[in-house]
Amino acid sequence: MKEEQRKLMATKRCGMQQSLSLKKAIVVNPNYAVAHNDLAAAYYHKKQYKLAIEHCDKAREFGYSVQLLLEYLKPYRK
Repeated sequence: MKEEQRKLMATKRCGMQQSLSLKKAIVVNPNYAVAHNDLAAAYYHKKQYKLAIEHCDKAREFGYSVQLLLEYLKPYRK
């Protein structure tokens, strides 16, 4: 299993508490690519695709590899 797939599966299990922690991490450091990526995956699994795309794009902007997540979100981009 690829590293990105493991990350997405792990993030799928993240609950509300972890999502709040990720949001706090982004408030503290808006350039924290890993937090944007993990939050994007959490939003994807919650079917909140607009927010998932927003955070995926931020993670990518800050240099994080989001190839698998980009593929998953492709059908939801306008």
